[in-house]
Amino acid sequence: TATPAPTPTPNPLIRSDWSLEVLNGTTTSGQAKKLADKLTALGYPVVKTGNADKQNYEVTQILIRKDLLEKIDLVIADLKDAVKIASMAGELKEGTASARIIIGKDYNP
Repeated sequence: TATPAPTPTPNPLIRSDWSLEVLNGTTTSGQAKKLADKLTALGYPVVKTGNADKQNYEVTQILIRKDLLEKIDLVIADLKDAVKIASMAGELKEGTASARIIIGKDYNP
């Protein structure tokens, strides 16, 4: 009988390897800072907070660098309690952060 191939061990998520931008896409001031503090407490480096390009995002989104796409499911699973993100919104094409979180109206700190 053939020996079953070992299951590859998935790469673990190392929070300190990720740098995050947190942008407020709502009209409620202070949301980016609150979330950034929460993420920092979890061990994620937050390199930027501020306002998004607009203040009428309905849902919270995450954009991620192309070279990190294979780890997005790990990040979304890890952030599910702090930020209720269901899926990736797109590719992060500018900036130096690993990912950008844009807070939407659905965010409930």
